Amino acid sequence: MGTLGLVQGWFLMTTLSLLSCAYLFWRYDRDGVDWLFANAAKEWEEGVNDDSGRFKRLVAKLLSSKRGLKGVGTFILASIYVDALIVAVHYRESHFSGIRSRDWFLLFSTVVIGNIWWGIRIGLLVEILKWLAEHFWSR
Repeated sequence: MGTLGLVQGWFLMTTLSLLSCAYLFWRYDRDGVDWLFANAAKEWEEGVNDDSGRFKRLVAKLLSSKRGLKGVGTFILASIYVDALIVAVHYRESHFSGIRSRDWFLLFSTVVIGNIWWGIRIGLLVEILKWLAEHFWSR
């Protein structure tokens, strides 16, 4: 069985990830059911006040910072650590009113960012294991 290599494998997995997320994104909007709880997260953010706990206020502050440079950083971190579909749905301006080009851009961006992160991590791990095998296990 042949292998694709890191770059070709990354392109294949990014494409498949984008296709599956795009289908679920479309279904989410078409069905009009918040099965990702994205609207619930927004309502939770709005319910945070000064009497809320320190952790809850911090999380709400990070989640609600969607504009400006701070928002871009938050979007990138969310794209790395949270599922791409959830990030794209959360950052949409409106839900269940049709998918705009900005929404597709958000989905594409978060899929690519997440896959770049995983590609770097897996690629680095593979190279480390190759080096270890070459220097320690092949003797």
